[in-house]
Amino acid sequence: YITSVALGEHDSPPRWVPRDLCAKLEGRRLKGLHGSDTRQIRFPEILQRLLPRTRLASREQADWINNYFFDKAATALVEPCRVFHVVSSVGLYSARKARGFGARLVCDVRQEHPFFQRRILEEEAARFGLAVSVPSSSYEDKVLEEFSLADYIITPSQHARRTFLSQGVP
Repeated sequence: YITSVALGEHDSPPRWVPRDLCAKLEGRRLKGLHGSDTRQIRFPEILQRLLPRTRLASREQADWINNYFFDKAATALVEPCRVFHVVSSVGLYSARKARGFGARLVCDVRQEHPFFQRRILEEEAARFGLAVSVPSSSYEDKVLEEFSLADYIITPSQHARRTFLSQGVP
């Protein structure tokens, strides 16, 4: 199991971790997995959280940095497998490698189709006379390629599923 910052089922947070972050880590406890069954890639998420605070990058830029570097680092950890499950926006490069091993690919999506999101944001911004800020095309291109590689896509709701179907995703 390749992840960012998480705790195995019986792991304890390091003593130096502040109490508020310990509570957050509890929400990332991997039930059923021992720490030795996981490979953690922490640095990209640390950057993602620190860069906006230092004003060296916007939140969107920091998200992109996290997603890109996590995926690149995860690629080195991908081993031959029958099924490879990725979370959308952080799995393109590792999914390509798993596909090279002949794996079936499952893409776990956490939102609606990006074209649906873009349309809704643009409509609402126009309705209220606001400037719209939508994810960059590099983000869209990456997730669209993940979708095209996937044998299966898991959506969080029937609503999200319908947005994929409306974009021609089987």
